[in-house]
Amino acid sequence: RVLDFGCGKGELSRQLADQGHNVVAYDPDPGLAKRLDVLASPSLKTATTFEQALTEGPFDLVVCRRVICLLDHAGTLDVAAQLRLAVKREGRVLVAVCHPGFAPWIATSEARPNAASSAHPDTSFRWIKRHRKSGRQLFEFHRPERVLRNMLQRAGFELIRRVERTTVDQFRFESTRDLLIFECRPADPPDCTLLIKACAMEADTVRAHVQRLVRHLSLSRPFHEVILALDTKEDAFLRQYTAGNLALLR
Repeated sequence: RVLDFGCGKGELSRQLADQGHNVVAYDPDPGLAKRLDVLASPSLKTATTFEQALTEGPFDLVVCRRVICLLDHAGTLDVAAQLRLAVKREGRVLVAVCHPGFAPWIATSEARPNAASSAHPDTSFRWIKRHRKSGRQLFEFHRPERVLRNMLQRAGFELIRRVERTTVDQFRFESTRDLLIFECRPADPPDCTLLIKACAMEADTVRAHVQRLVRHLSLSRPFHEVILALDTKEDAFLRQYTAGNLALLR
C-alpha cells in the first residue's frame, strides 16, 4: 500500500500501480484532479485532500518527491507531520528534494537556475529554476541538509539511508548530483530540551557558540526545543573579561 504524496501528474503513481501495488495518488492542486481521475483504476485511487488520502491508510510506503522544495518553513513542518501520520509504524517514507549541495548552482537536462545563486550552501534562501521541457518557472526553497534532517527527525522519523542521483552539470560538463533522497522510518519524536545560558559579555560570539553547540549536540538526535536564556546583568561580572553589551546580545 503506497501513498504518492504530492503526486503531481501521477506518473510515478501509475508506474507503481502497473507493478501491482495498491496506490493512492494525492495532490492538493485542484487543477490536477481531472488528469488524475483519468489514471484511476482498481489499484490506483486519487485524493485531493490529505484527509481523503488518509482514509486509505496507514501505508507501507509513503513517497514525497520534490514537494518540500516548494514550501516555506511552516509548510514543510506541516508536510513532515502529515507524512508521519500516513505511514505504518513498521513502514517507510522516501523524501526526495533538489540536492541542497548542488541544485541551485547547476544546470541539468531537466532544469536550470535562472541565475546561479551567490548564497552559501549552508544558509537557507529562495531561488528560481526553469524547466527545460515546459518552460515553467518555479520558486524553490533551499535548506542545508542538516536543516532537512532536523525537520524530519523532529517530526518523528529516524533516517536510515540517503541516496544521491547523479547527473551532469551542463555549465561545467562535470559529474554532479541533482536529487537527494532520505529513507526514513517512524520513531518516537524527541522529548529532551536543550537549555543554553548566555550573558552580555558574549554578545559578539553568541551566534557562533549557539550554532556550534546545537549542531554538535544534535548529531545523533535533535532536541524537542532549544531555549536560549539571557542573563540581563550588564556589568560587574564574576571573572569579567570584556565589557557587556546586553542590547547587542538581544
